[in-house]
Amino acid sequence: MNRKTQTFVVAFAIMLTLTFVVSTAYGQKKALRQQFNSPENGNSIVGTWVAIVTMRNCETGAAIRSFPVMNTFNQGGTMMESSRSLATRSPGMGMWERNIGNDYSSIFMFFRSNADGTDNGYQKVQRRHTLNNGILTTTATFENFNAAGVLTSTGCATETASRLTK
Repeated sequence: MNRKTQTFVVAFAIMLTLTFVVSTAYGQKKALRQQFNSPENGNSIVGTWVAIVTMRNCETGAAIRSFPVMNTFNQGGTMMESSRSLATRSPGMGMWERNIGNDYSSIFMFFRSNADGTDNGYQKVQRRHTLNNGILTTTATFENFNAAGVLTSTGCATETASRLTK
C-alpha cells in the first residue's frame, strides 16, 4: 500500500470512530433525557393533572375564589387546560417547558364569550410550576383582553394539582 492510500485509510478509520462515538453519546443523552422526563418516574409534568385554582388578590395574596381545572402536558411541549365553565370560554391551549430540575413554566390562552355567545376577548395565562413529591404547585398571572385586543385587567392565581391516575 502506498503512503497516500495509507493516509486515506487511517483518516477514514478515525472519521468512522468519531462518528460512532458521537452518535452513541448523543443516543445515550437522548435516552437519559427521555427517561428523566418520563411520567413513569414522577419527574415530569407530562400527563393529565387535576387542579384547584385559587384566584388571589395580587397585592395581599388573599383568596378570592377557587374552582377545579384539568391540565394536560404533552410530550414535546404543548399543553391544554380545561375548566368546567366552558359555556363562556374555550379550552386553553399553549406550551410548556422545563426550566431546571423540577421547575417548569407554561403559557396558554383561551377565548371568552358573553352569555349570548358574542366575542368577549381572550385571556392569556403565564405560570411557574414546581413538582414536589407528586404534587404540582403553581403560581400564575393573567391578562384579560377585550374583543378589540385591548388589555382590560390583570390578576393572580395559585394552583395545586395531582396527577390523574388509573
